[in-house]
Amino acid sequence: MLKYSGFVNEEVGIRNLKSIVDGYTKMEIWFHKDLDGVCSALAFKSFFKTYYGIDLVDCHIIQYGGLEFAVKSGQEGTLKLLCDFAHGKPMFQIQSDHHDTQVGADDTKAKYFKPARSNVETISGEISYSDVFDPNDIELVKTIDSANFLSNGITPEDVQNSIFKYKRELSGKKNRFMMGFVVNRLLLAYKNKRITCKSLDGKTNHINRNFLECLTMDSNPSLYSMFNNIRHYINVAKTKDRLGVLAKPEALMSNLTDYINKMKDYRFVEIGDEGEVQAYDPENWRHRSIVNSGSKIPKGVHFDKESKIISQYGGGSMYKPGSYDRYVPFKNNPEANFICIVWPMGLIQVSCNPFKEKKLKDINLGEIAKEVISKYKNDFEKILISLEGVKRELEYSQDWKKMSKEEGPGYSGVGFRTTDLKAFYADCIYKEVDGKMVKIDKIPNDLEDHMNMDYENLTGTQRTFLKQFKIPLIELINRNSGGHPSITNISGFNFLKYNKVDLKELYDTEKYTDVMKKAARDFINALKEKIKKLESGEKIEYNYNVEFSGQDTNESFMNDETIKDIADHHKIELSKIKDQLNKGIEVELKKVDNVDLAEEVAMDNVWEDPNYYDVLEEISQFSEKFILTFEKFKSK
Repeated sequence: MLKYSGFVNEEVGIRNLKSIVDGYTKMEIWFHKDLDGVCSALAFKSFFKTYYGIDLVDCHIIQYGGLEFAVKSGQEGTLKLLCDFAHGKPMFQIQSDHHDTQVGADDTKAKYFKPARSNVETISGEISYSDVFDPNDIELVKTIDSANFLSNGITPEDVQNSIFKYKRELSGKKNRFMMGFVVNRLLLAYKNKRITCKSLDGKTNHINRNFLECLTMDSNPSLYSMFNNIRHYINVAKTKDRLGVLAKPEALMSNLTDYINKMKDYRFVEIGDEGEVQAYDPENWRHRSIVNSGSKIPKGVHFDKESKIISQYGGGSMYKPGSYDRYVPFKNNPEANFICIVWPMGLIQVSCNPFKEKKLKDINLGEIAKEVISKYKNDFEKILISLEGVKRELEYSQDWKKMSKEEGPGYSGVGFRTTDLKAFYADCIYKEVDGKMVKIDKIPNDLEDHMNMDYENLTGTQRTFLKQFKIPLIELINRNSGGHPSITNISGFNFLKYNKVDLKELYDTEKYTDVMKKAARDFINALKEKIKKLESGEKIEYNYNVEFSGQDTNESFMNDETIKDIADHHKIELSKIKDQLNKGIEVELKKVDNVDLAEEVAMDNVWEDPNYYDVLEEISQFSEKFILTFEKFKSK
């Protein structure tokens, strides 16, 4: 069977893969700029090199928002892959992702989308014909990407640690697991840095290249390899910033400690009309002038002890390397159950405390987000944002400007083009006809031509042409927002700045951040109301008339959910779930030698599909019959 296992796995992984990659000798990979993204890229790199002889010649970070449209389009003649990212583009031949929904991948030749706690586990364990990463490394990535800390006994200090020291009292497996948290911490601290150095093996000269891209080009698919390369960069790499080198882990820890203390009494000032926020600094003359003019310096973090909800505006002073960490609010307020953060760039994020058991299991943050936006639906349907504004926001972003400066002359990003417009908003574009806004049935050719130009190259006349076409704000928000019971994002408020007339008329302000703050307060109030109902024994319901179709933010699918929770989730009998789990544990024990790990993997799979192991058994039986038939045919 081993002789033909590649063929069988190909058909249950990415179909027709051999024909898709035929003729390619070089590949490029675009990956999400976090640990799962890097590991997914390394898994792809190893798989295609091992089984198809395709070499990785370049790789590129990608991120939701401005960077998504600022990335380069790549070299001619290379196989182009996208991983750990939910927004596709026609230029990609292959895409893999683990979020619940994806857009823009209709023209992609091969897609493998499966909801999971990480993308690398799918590439390593299902797309590849054999495991690429060690199962323990996969478990670490899953734990981090889904914030599944409680069930693994992980504390904020573990997640925030930048210095790895081998502890004799721990097993080798546990030490490697803790090393993985250090890899993640260092990776996040340096992810926006560009470095110049020679690779650890001496074969590659990296010149002013993104840290994560260097790491992907140089590493093998293992956390240990990544750790060694990161240590190498810390010791030898040069940077173009004021420091000139990467900050040492000790400096990162010191900066984080300083940040933790400052966030206990964080206050902020807003600069300009678009809500730019800065941590208040009494030594800053501009901040002092704001105070002298009579403006208040509001507190940036508030903890409601009764409802156990943290509310925060902005992230404080984050310019020192390694200072920011998303879990600092829970470090400073460990008794908190929830946090609501308003990010002035246009995002409201609400999440549960991943270091505590979620006792209020009926609280669904994703559903509350839809309830809140439903209250604004009538207003947001009236607010129309021009395509000129949408294109400007996505192509003239800080990410685009930063990339242009770093890449130098000749740079051009992939941009927000006609294909993106069709993928995201084809069914909600309006144009004024005879004094009325009418939805267009088809994107006209001249609009396609204008959309396929870089925004900065458009003439005034061409930009005026784009202003004729509008998208309702409600669609911009719904299609960029998403969530799960334990974490949710509401995104797109920043587009409000392109219709200040309606903003002023409806909300008596010209700052979109004022609307965000109002929506965040509405969210917190709705959450408090549901908490009180649950605590008094009442049943809670969710009522909304909008749906989100943006990428869902990762969370721990299982956390400490019981077998009964899985049965309730699928609305089927408890006995059926138990049967599936028993089958699953037997199957997974053939791959790992740890009963707890086998049980956890089985529970993850059955949470996703209550018939997971029945289906797997049918596929296995079919594969065996197929190979036996093939062997008989061959022997004739």
